[in-house]
Amino acid sequence: MKYFSIKLLRKFYQRLCHIIIIGLAGIFSIYGQNEGFDRENADTTYIPIEEIVIIAQRSKTNTINRPESISTLNGQDPHLGTAVSTPEALSVIPGVWMQQTNLGGGSPFLRGLTGYHTLILVDGIRLNNSTFRSGPNQYLNTIDPLLIDRVEVMKGQGAVPYGSDALGGTVQLFSKSPDFSVTGNKLKGSLYGKYMSHGMEKSSRFEIESNLLNTAFIAGATIKNLGDIVAGQGLGTLSPTGYPEKSFDGKIKHRFNNKQMLTGAVQFHRQDDVPLYHKIENGDYSRYHFDPQQRLLSYLQLESFYKSPLFSKIRYTASYQNSIEKRIKQKSGSTVRSDEEDIVSTFHGSVEVISRPASVWNVSSGIEYYEDHIRSETTSMDEASGLSQVGRGLYPDGSTARNFALYTLHSLNLNRFSFTFGGRYNYFQLSVPDESPGTLPYLHPPLLVMPDSITKLPRDSDL
Repeated sequence: MKYFSIKLLRKFYQRLCHIIIIGLAGIFSIYGQNEGFDRENADTTYIPIEEIVIIAQRSKTNTINRPESISTLNGQDPHLGTAVSTPEALSVIPGVWMQQTNLGGGSPFLRGLTGYHTLILVDGIRLNNSTFRSGPNQYLNTIDPLLIDRVEVMKGQGAVPYGSDALGGTVQLFSKSPDFSVTGNKLKGSLYGKYMSHGMEKSSRFEIESNLLNTAFIAGATIKNLGDIVAGQGLGTLSPTGYPEKSFDGKIKHRFNNKQMLTGAVQFHRQDDVPLYHKIENGDYSRYHFDPQQRLLSYLQLESFYKSPLFSKIRYTASYQNSIEKRIKQKSGSTVRSDEEDIVSTFHGSVEVISRPASVWNVSSGIEYYEDHIRSETTSMDEASGLSQVGRGLYPDGSTARNFALYTLHSLNLNRFSFTFGGRYNYFQLSVPDESPGTLPYLHPPLLVMPDSITKLPRDSDL
């Protein structure tokens, strides 16, 4: 009987609490209405979040008007500041799957494709060159994440604006850029430091920036010492995985007037003694290291601005890029060590015209040229006898690859429809002097791409 009475009291108490809560909610609702809230005339307009990107049209466009699947990562995002490497930072972007079998590598998969099927751009200049293979590679890791100001990723084909190697998608990385001063001369600097327990990372970066009325400059240097990865909960250490790296960069902008601006930049990144963990861990190799893995990029870019609808902006770019990769291999139980060295020098020039014939019609057209010069050789040394031999490298030594392209890309927004159409013509010329099959003649396969798309854009009321 006593248990039954307690049960009734508990139910009564719960009902009473419900009544009190409902009553209070009604009182606050009436109070809010009496304070002057007009629900009928309240502004309930949907305001879409707009984001300006460059990757889709090669010029500034609004993502809400684009049919492509585009993701971005801004410099303020903590992942760029805390990630060990650029591949690790980009792994948080939706639609990007990062293959990483060693700490010093990382290859992005877009729409299931990677390697030379996925294009990587740095400030609009190709990181890809003619030596890229179809499988995963480590070249994205030659970009300092502390240098990056913004990342744009477009999933799906981008053959017209960027070429046939943008089949899976395009990754565009923009480096930090200084701003012009409007209130007088400014000079500022910053110091960054990071330390991880168990010696997994010790890194630091120093930056200095100068802002004048018509000239702006930024420069920085990064030093990292990455140790072996130590797993949590006492699961052990992944060894060898650590390596040292250093980089420096600088960018200067000068504004001649309101119609012309010149930008010059240099980026240098070097990693030493980078172990390829999965090759060593399985016991096949006692040593498989990249020593060094190095990238150098320098470029000049002149931008001219006009009020003409046919020539809104013209951008001239000239760049030089040098990549050095040396692979040191030694099989387990063998006394023979192989040093494979590949050096790729890339020269580039382009002219791009941005036009706006009408308020609803945007056009990007241009020409671009890339030329790769490849040096490749292998040195084999028997550590027991001290004898060495120089032979053919991974690629034919002295090879050249030329890539010339013409393109035009149009975007037309009419009411609720967006029309994208254009075309691209590529001309390739390959020279392969090789003693094995003999010197091959110039190969020049042309390529013509003409995709189009029609997309229905949602109204604000549909969102």
